[in-house]
Amino acid sequence: MQLPGPALKMQRALRHLEETRQQILEYLQSDPYQISVETDMSTSSYLVTASHVPPPQRIALSFGDFLHNLRSALDHLARIMVNENGGIPIDGPGGTTFPILARAKPGIVDIKGGISMPRLEVLQRIQPHNLGSDYQQHPLWKLNELDNIDKHRVLHVANLVGYSSVAFFPLESHDVAITPETNRYSVSLHTTEPQRITVAKEDLHEAARAGGMHTTTVRLAEDEFCGGAHIWGLCDELYNYVRDEVLLPLVSA
Repeated sequence: MQLPGPALKMQRALRHLEETRQQILEYLQSDPYQISVETDMSTSSYLVTASHVPPPQRIALSFGDFLHNLRSALDHLARIMVNENGGIPIDGPGGTTFPILARAKPGIVDIKGGISMPRLEVLQRIQPHNLGSDYQQHPLWKLNELDNIDKHRVLHVANLVGYSSVAFFPLESHDVAITPETNRYSVSLHTTEPQRITVAKEDLHEAARAGGMHTTTVRLAEDEFCGGAHIWGLCDELYNYVRDEVLLPLVSA
């Protein structure tokens, strides 16, 4: 099977995947968050407020381009399989596309124009509806819905999520080392609500600053399809599934 269209689309998707990764890394390495500390001596605690610069929209653009090229590779493949089966691809609405179905009756999964029986068996085997009520967990369903949102509705919103394991030091102190014996406290970096953290007596200072290690990533906004999914891992999941579980089996069938 000659695959100039699908192969080039997959190459382009991989390029956008790598671009998305690089942009996420650049954003996280820019230290986009700040932590302010207010002492409450009466309760031996700190009111900690985290703030951050939101991820740049170019991450959403690269992610959208990745989705579109990955989904397009499947539609290009559908036309090639019809041609190789001696059929004629059908243009326009309801024509030859790669089906991704949440619900289907036995035998209804097909590609307009017709494909060979071995490839049809593979196509039926990889459909989201085979997961029953869990179809939304299928990589192909995620790809299809995320691509439709980006193409027809809105850009995907990328959010920072993360936590910091911090120690508290006197405000005027500098270059204080954190050792295994240092008391550390968890701070959420992705909420702007003040967080009250009760500390040990030796960690309470009238004026304090926080320092420590941060664990952060970029994920899809909670109100989107796949909300909360880490974009980096989601890109890997979708790309690897299309390459290994869809394209390779259909090409070799």
